[in-house]
Amino acid sequence: MDLILKHVVRVDDIVLDVGCGDGKILAAIKKKVILKDAIGLDSSDVALAQAKNKGLSIIKGSISNLSAVPSADVVMFLETLEHIPNSEELLQWAINHTKRTVVFSVP
Repeated sequence: MDLILKHVVRVDDIVLDVGCGDGKILAAIKKKVILKDAIGLDSSDVALAQAKNKGLSIIKGSISNLSAVPSADVVMFLETLEHIPNSEELLQWAINHTKRTVVFSVP
């Protein structure tokens, strides 16, 4: 997370975390940087409720249907891509959808 804070996220960014889970990482970023919006996308109602309780904007959705997801300055896939068949297509969507940076990590 330190690398993301130091080199990627800027004040007033919109940050989208695809597969955000409970929103722990996105909420930690939001505590350190003043963001225009911090959006968590996940398919789990339980995880999204936890993310919402952390003060995040949430979108219930699936990576198979991202048409309604707003564009963002930073799109993150943290420990997510390894679970996705055809992850190259998802990365291409992110490249087309981000205003500046796509960040991903895999185990």
